[in-house]
Amino acid sequence: MVAEGGVPRPGLVIRPRTAVVWRLPPEARRFRTSIAPAGGARAAGISEVLVTVDDREVFRRQIDAAAVDPVAEGIPIEVDVAGGRRLGVTVGFVSASDSGCPVRFTSPVVEQ
Repeated sequence: MVAEGGVPRPGLVIRPRTAVVWRLPPEARRFRTSIAPAGGARAAGISEVLVTVDDREVFRRQIDAAAVDPVAEGIPIEVDVAGGRRLGVTVGFVSASDSGCPVRFTSPVVEQ
């Protein structure tokens, strides 16, 4: 998720053991972003990303910093949020022996 010149693309970085909740506007239809380990080639560890709408799981994926190309576009997320009131994003540890890696959400947007 690195643009030309080694500069990270704009986005939101969430560290493991963090949960974020946003209110969705009534006209919201889709949540779209892409995810990858923050830190590029220096990133280490495995984290799990969970996306929920009104506490209902709509996306879950493990992110392994060692297995992801730091220049690639990342893993796309596109979920239906129509009728939802809360969008939740949680980044967590996969195991107690792994410190996990921060995850970059590139250009997150709620579409109407």
